[in-house]
Amino acid sequence: MMRNFSHLCAMIPSHAVTRELIEIYFSEANWYFALLEKHYFEKLFSSCRGMEIVRLVGRHDPIITAVQIDIMRALWLKNSSRGREAWQVLGGAIRMAQDLGLHRQAKVIQKAQSPLEETLDLLWYDEYKRRLWVKLYSWDSHMAFTLGRPRAINSSDCTIVPPLDRDIPVDPAKTIPTALFPHEPPSSFTPHLFQYAVCQQIHEAMSLGLHRSHIEDYSPVETIHDRILSLLNNLPPVHRLANPDTSWDSTHTHIPKQRQQIATAAHSFLVALHRPHSKTHVASRNAAIASALSILDAQERLFGLMATQYSNIYALSVYTVDASIFLSVATLQYPPSDPALAERIDRAIEKARDRLEFTKERVSLADSALKILKLCHLKKQSQPQLQFHAPGFAVSQSDQIGENAASGAMRIDGTSASDSVQVHIPSAMSNFEPSQIDNAVMFDEFILSDFDVESWVQQMGLMNGLDDY
Repeated sequence: MMRNFSHLCAMIPSHAVTRELIEIYFSEANWYFALLEKHYFEKLFSSCRGMEIVRLVGRHDPIITAVQIDIMRALWLKNSSRGREAWQVLGGAIRMAQDLGLHRQAKVIQKAQSPLEETLDLLWYDEYKRRLWVKLYSWDSHMAFTLGRPRAINSSDCTIVPPLDRDIPVDPAKTIPTALFPHEPPSSFTPHLFQYAVCQQIHEAMSLGLHRSHIEDYSPVETIHDRILSLLNNLPPVHRLANPDTSWDSTHTHIPKQRQQIATAAHSFLVALHRPHSKTHVASRNAAIASALSILDAQERLFGLMATQYSNIYALSVYTVDASIFLSVATLQYPPSDPALAERIDRAIEKARDRLEFTKERVSLADSALKILKLCHLKKQSQPQLQFHAPGFAVSQSDQIGENAASGAMRIDGTSASDSVQVHIPSAMSNFEPSQIDNAVMFDEFILSDFDVESWVQQMGLMNGLDDY
């Protein structure tokens, strides 16, 4: 065991290389993931030994560092198209966090003999723990809703107060935790609080059974849709999507990207909310189409804002894949009655294909999705007589509100084909001849509550019939 321990220690990068990797993560990635806080990370840096060393030493008692190790590992697995493993590791992180009581609001009381600085440090550390729990809650909720999997967290068990919408200071012992003042720089945590608020709606939607088709009362779907639009409309001016305050954009360069992150988070949920009802309720079909378009618009902007060296980030492909394939399948079954809308959808899908073409060498999901999108395109081309004549859909004015609000612009899920799980393959795609694809069957299977488009795309990519497309 000691030989293995020494071997693993020897494999850790040099201090200089490790420091460079840390700086890259915090400058280029943490704005998106918000899984670590620089101040507390630096305090623990000297004790970092890697996942395998933690395993060798053993985890007899859960600690916050172990929770962070697992959530960072889940992030890496997800970004490597190993979604099922990521989901399992995330479950372990949640259980450790619950064992630590991160889901319950702690009481921080200043003792008579304690200096103020010590109390302030404790208050900010409590803030730090609540932020970690918020990220766990958000990941668990979104994965459960979009993949049809059980939730590991029950909202009624959680008593934490939402974190402040401001960054943790460089020296917490000298700063009183308060809301931002108007003259202060904007918070980088706003998108993550927004995602947390969206995920609270996810919990309510799942409790009401809205993730299943053929619900008895449709009105809760409309209610939750309106709440998401309200959340978008009440964002701080710097992060709002319509007519934002851009005065900080030049000095805080991640803000424009975070706007697209917010739009993606909102509309990926709205697509998931409306997808199961899009056959029986035209309003849901319209809303899902509008939100899918908003996702593609946001992803196009985000792709343009991020340097090409980050094109292998999974989130830049997975949302594009989900939205573009949904649009392709939906419009095959329900061709738009409005030529302008049909043209807009075609243009959005074409741009999505261009982005996936750019990333396919480094993201296997993109390559498989491209083949499916081309197959759907050939199917559409083989039936030109359907264009503009079959009963279709038109995006209503109320749906345009959400679309306009989200024209600025993430999801932690996924199951790869290598995970050795049974993946449902739509029978409509069992024959790879475009003329033989059954539009109605394909649409029906795509809107099943437990249908995982990401896993399906990965599995389809392994089938020889798609290699011709």
